[in-house]
Amino acid sequence: MKSFDSFRGLLSAVPGVGMFLPAPTSSYNPEKPLADSLGDLTESIQDMPATFKDMSANLDKADDNLDMIKTNLDTMSTSVALISTSLSQYQAMIGESQASMDNLKAMLANIQSNLGRIINYATIGLALFFFWLLAAQVVIFSQGLELYRGTAGRMEGGEVKSEPEPKPEPEDKKSAD
Repeated sequence: MKSFDSFRGLLSAVPGVGMFLPAPTSSYNPEKPLADSLGDLTESIQDMPATFKDMSANLDKADDNLDMIKTNLDTMSTSVALISTSLSQYQAMIGESQASMDNLKAMLANIQSNLGRIINYATIGLALFFFWLLAAQVVIFSQGLELYRGTAGRMEGGEVKSEPEPKPEPEDKKSAD
């Protein structure tokens, strides 16, 4: 490097060439000579093959881990797609449930607004049913009373007596009348 600086200085002193080359402002004078620096560099490079082997092993492990991460990400992607599908189905079900609830609210509001009329009709229906039930009981009671009165007189002697059946009238008497 010192030789190069000297050569450059000589060329810059030559007329015509010097205007193309600037004059050196400072001379090359390092604290440590180039040979010593290259020797230090050689010593530090000697450990690099082992470091590169370690880096290669670590890169292989990183490659395996990246493959595992890729597989896990694919699985996660599939799972997220399934979850998205399920959420879409749940949203549809919620929409249907909301529509059903709206219909039910409308029906309950209709019942509430017509509740007085419904109660009146139910009261009339129940009154008619109980009146019919009472009438049926009265009829059954009267038939039972008639049956009791009719058989009570015949059963006084301890056995059932049958009343003689009326004899048919001869046809002669019918024609005479």
